[in-house]
Amino acid sequence: MILSTAGCGVAVPTRPAVEVVRSQPIEIDEDAVISLGPRRLLESLSKEITDEYPDIEIIDALLFRDTAFPEGGWKLASLFEPGVSRQVSAKLDVDYLVLAGELKTEEGEEQGFLVPLLAGAMSIESASTISAVIMDLRAGALVSRLECKARGTTRMLYYVIFIAGSGPMLESGVTEGLAAEIGKVITELSPPGRHRVAVLSLEYPGKTGMTTAETGNAAVPDAAVRSEIYAHRSDQELRAAGQKGTEACRGEPDLQLQRYFSLVETDPTAAHRLLCKSADQGHPEARYRLALLYEHGEEGFARDPVQAYMWYVLAGESGKYWGGKHALRLKQEVLSPEQLAEARQAVQAWRPGQCESTADLPVGIEPK
Repeated sequence: MILSTAGCGVAVPTRPAVEVVRSQPIEIDEDAVISLGPRRLLESLSKEITDEYPDIEIIDALLFRDTAFPEGGWKLASLFEPGVSRQVSAKLDVDYLVLAGELKTEEGEEQGFLVPLLAGAMSIESASTISAVIMDLRAGALVSRLECKARGTTRMLYYVIFIAGSGPMLESGVTEGLAAEIGKVITELSPPGRHRVAVLSLEYPGKTGMTTAETGNAAVPDAAVRSEIYAHRSDQELRAAGQKGTEACRGEPDLQLQRYFSLVETDPTAAHRLLCKSADQGHPEARYRLALLYEHGEEGFARDPVQAYMWYVLAGESGKYWGGKHALRLKQEVLSPEQLAEARQAVQAWRPGQCESTADLPVGIEPK
């Protein structure tokens, strides 16, 4: 946490106290599912592991999930069926599966005093927690459960308009601590040499057709939502779309999306062009944003539930599974049978570059 103010001030990040606990035996809810997100957390955890332990190689998460769960569903329990995890291990030459839990941060009550417009001193205790389980795929067994907690105190001094403060870097501290312990467990369990590991998330069934809270890419669709996302293309095309969505969040399309948000108020024409470029290259958040704009008729876009459905489905194909949920909602509550047929045809006919070339963009953006 870094403090800031509209006045003048100094903010000093501090390292939190980190504690990691190993536990056994390990019990997992039979309804637990494996997920590809939240993407940034998994990428950060993977990077910390490989930086600390160069002999550990992280394999592609989407490839692992598609290989381990060819029929979908993604329930962890299916990996414990006789021979399944060993088959996946042999096919991908992967040794371990790391499943990260939800990153949680809690803040305590403020302590101290504050005299308005004069002076004050405040402190807040806070903590971040994240857990993970490690599965030996060759043995078909869970071998360790880890829980990492980072604690720290945010302090603030105030005198008239000057603020000096310090705050613990909780999220990076707890991720680094967990990654270090994951690498330690794997190296302790394995002979010297290179080890291949898959890093994904572990989640539990929630409400409204999705698992967990509305956390974008962290969510996993239920059967009805999956059918809405996956009904339009072959398995090979869907795997390619998911991989492209993952890559788009790491490269130029992600920068284009960021530029869209920074320009949309001052130069909407340039902003929408960047949004289209990002969506055409497979960025799930850009596609989801376009769907919202078409559904609600915002930022100069004509309200169009057919286009909204198409972009929601495309967002789902790229990994933004809440897109599938909203596509299902439009199907059930908004679209007529004729509109639904048109929308599904639009999904099947969609090709990269279509967003930029469409004549249906807001006024001021000329189609190519």
